[in-house]
Amino acid sequence: MMTIIETILANPYVENTIAILARTNKAECSRYSKTIAIDNWRIAYENRREFVKALNAINEAQDQFTFEFSGDEFRPDLVITSRKLKATYDAIPKTKTMRNVLEKVYKDFGITTDIGFHVDLDEKITDEEYENQLKLYSAMSGIFQDKFD
Repeated sequence: MMTIIETILANPYVENTIAILARTNKAECSRYSKTIAIDNWRIAYENRREFVKALNAINEAQDQFTFEFSGDEFRPDLVITSRKLKATYDAIPKTKTMRNVLEKVYKDFGITTDIGFHVDLDEKITDEEYENQLKLYSAMSGIFQDKFD
């Protein structure tokens, strides 16, 4: 019978996520972590305390990734983070916030959204992330104009 640690590490979603993070280059360092929905993992639901202990043991045994239990019993998630990519991302200056994005989007396109209920609007983001968000909302504005004109 497999241990909880072996069960976690042998899961195809975990293996695939680790492979993706390992292939991610420093230019894409904002993608330093991935989240896997584990609400169908019986082992996480039935033995939550042991599952978290197993994640802690994995984190202590290796230095490339961190494994973290997130969410609650209704929507548990496993967050896998590349330590190297996160360190690279953390070193990039962050001068903007999602609040800045939404203010600009409202001013330029008249778009409002409920994203404030889902993210921390005051979390700092890089200039590149800011520009990418503006491009996204600009594209959405164009799609809506085409659809409703």
